[in-house]
Amino acid sequence: MSEPSIEIVFVHYGTKLPRHLVLNISRTSQLFPSAKIVLLTDQKYVKGLKNCEVIDVLCEIEIEQTSNALNHPRDFRSGFWITTFLRLIAISKYVIERQNSILHVESDVILAPDFPFEKFKKLSSPIAFPIVGPGLSVASVLYIESSSAAEDLYCYLLALVARNSKTTDMKALDDFRNSNPRSVSLLPLATPSSEYYLDLLGQKDLREMENNFGIFNGAFDGIDIGFYLFGEDPRNNQGFRLIRKLDSSSYLKLNLLNFNYDKNRQFVNIQAGDKEIPLFSLHIHSKDLRAFHLTRFQKLLKRRILNSHLKDDKEFVFRAFLKLLVPFLKRKLKSV
Repeated sequence: MSEPSIEIVFVHYGTKLPRHLVLNISRTSQLFPSAKIVLLTDQKYVKGLKNCEVIDVLCEIEIEQTSNALNHPRDFRSGFWITTFLRLIAISKYVIERQNSILHVESDVILAPDFPFEKFKKLSSPIAFPIVGPGLSVASVLYIESSSAAEDLYCYLLALVARNSKTTDMKALDDFRNSNPRSVSLLPLATPSSEYYLDLLGQKDLREMENNFGIFNGAFDGIDIGFYLFGEDPRNNQGFRLIRKLDSSSYLKLNLLNFNYDKNRQFVNIQAGDKEIPLFSLHIHSKDLRAFHLTRFQKLLKRRILNSHLKDDKEFVFRAFLKLLVPFLKRKLKSV
């Protein structure tokens, strides 16, 4: 099991810590007991976290200016588009202040037990993350090597939000990499073979992922694979978790891939033709709590892989439905 020398950073601003995040921090701590794990958050009372430093790096003026500059619905999941953008500002500011290399992990992304922390140091650029599709990159795993690189990202984000009120975290990352190509390395999504990607993916990006595949000998889930195997967030579909659904915004031709359970790695491998490729992270878009337990995850993963060749399906999640129903009824009562 690889023990990291870089800090593992989670971020959550705006609302009470979600249960999946608390479980994920615990899972990560169990997998990598010597790792330094940090949570950046504005929540004053945090319970249930062990072996995790809790810090608030954002000042009120940063939050206020960003919130006022972005023109997104405030009532969508308690300002979701604003808090996800603030997350990038918080990460970059933290690295500037601490001057340490970090790996940011989104709250619903789980790492493989053999996650290759040390290999990030071999990348040719000081920032690395996966791309998703045209105009979209993702901080599912986001590596920042130095405070100077973090300062470049921080300044870019503040300038971007001032001139583009419709930007999002995913658009901002993609804009940054296009404006600063030498500063960003693209993490491999799967096999480097071009046949597994849409023609929309440029040859330059494909070559870069191929080069970095040579460093990691494996891939990272931007969103596609976890989205397909474990389903879409049930809040998006009236409490139904849609599984084996293809993400239409993605470069990756997921329908050409197969998946295997690796009992030695206790994680999933990608099967692309005759090549078996270790996957080092999974984006659990559905927030299925079972996936954030070390023991329950194994049983769930095996079942998801076994059924991965079946047609798309849906599962009713009563807890998610209830969370949607209560605010709906409150709005109805107010309108009476």
